[in-house]
Amino acid sequence: MSTQAPEQLEKPTLNRLAVCEYQLRMTLEFVQMADRKARFLMRIGLGLFGATFIGLPPTIGVLKGYLDQGGSGLAAFSAVVAMYAICIGCLTVAMMKMISVVRPRILNHEQAAPSPFFFQSIAHMPMDQYKAMMENLEPDDAVDELTTMIYHNSVVADAKFRKLDQAIRWLLGGGLFGFVFALLVIVSVRMF
Repeated sequence: MSTQAPEQLEKPTLNRLAVCEYQLRMTLEFVQMADRKARFLMRIGLGLFGATFIGLPPTIGVLKGYLDQGGSGLAAFSAVVAMYAICIGCLTVAMMKMISVVRPRILNHEQAAPSPFFFQSIAHMPMDQYKAMMENLEPDDAVDELTTMIYHNSVVADAKFRKLDQAIRWLLGGGLFGFVFALLVIVSVRMF
């Protein structure tokens, strides 16, 4: 047991550099997770695109039959075309959102001071300047640079997950309208 008063006990020191390194790793994991999810959803989206284009030739045959039917055929023709157009539109927007998730986010290196940890900043300085910067790097400066990297990567991760959420909604909308489109075609083949 310690005989010192509670006020005299030393507080444990926080290794801020280790905390920043850990937090940066976790933030980068979130960025990579968003990219993996977007790639998975892109596969689903491409599959739905493939299914809608495979279903196009029979649909054209059905649509030709609608034109000969008159009023009810014209209404069915319009419904099938509208569902197909909405489905393709939703899937296209979903794919664009997913591409924007995986697209690299590069900050403008000319607006910020050179950073010894940011790849683009490093790439735009001579090697001697980079080596000198790293040799003169103080622990507090390293913590500050890592904190900046954590912040920027957190902004990127947040943007990626928001776009991923939007892509999922558009993909679900495209799937729903594609399902309705397929049902209309199947019912129309049997009716007309």
